Amino acid sequence: GVLLGLLSLRRGALRGASLGLSVAGMAVPDFLAVLLLQMLTIFTHREFGVRLYSVLGPDGGERGWLLPLLALSLGPMAYTARLVASGLDEVMRAEYIRTARAKGLPEITVVVKHGLRNVLVRVLGGLPAMISIALSSLVVIEVLTNVSGLGAALMSGWSSRLVATTGLVFCLWFGLVDGLANTLRILANPRLREGS
Repeated sequence: GVLLGLLSLRRGALRGASLGLSVAGMAVPDFLAVLLLQMLTIFTHREFGVRLYSVLGPDGGERGWLLPLLALSLGPMAYTARLVASGLDEVMRAEYIRTARAKGLPEITVVVKHGLRNVLVRVLGGLPAMISIALSSLVVIEVLTNVSGLGAALMSGWSSRLVATTGLVFCLWFGLVDGLANTLRILANPRLREGS
């Protein structure tokens, strides 16, 4: 996601492609991404004999983890790319960026050291939202890819203990990620670290 957001600094086709991919990643629902990835696998296997990843479940044979991981990571990746692209759009117009360029620093140093470092705070602030995007569609992706995980455990048995335990795991996970994101934001931003 960060690399896709960095491509938005380029002009022309690369900028359009990076922004288009990040918007498409946010717009395409996860269940549609799973179905499209499964169709791509079937097509490449039929036409070229190449199997990208397994799409069958326990009844049909093997089961792979790559497809659910890809489907779950598309939304957060696109969200990260949008955060990086919008942050760099603001930061690269700042006075200290012009000063760094005027001093003759290489463009890669200006972008990574001065631009990306300041955008990192925004990306870390969006970390809980990225995790919630991924976990909100966990049940649907596990059902479509026939993977047994937390979502499948929640849907398989409706006992009150299982629902309460799974809900507690999700709440603890969100709390941990939110606390980690806030800690990393404080460490990444010198103004927050100094308390000013």
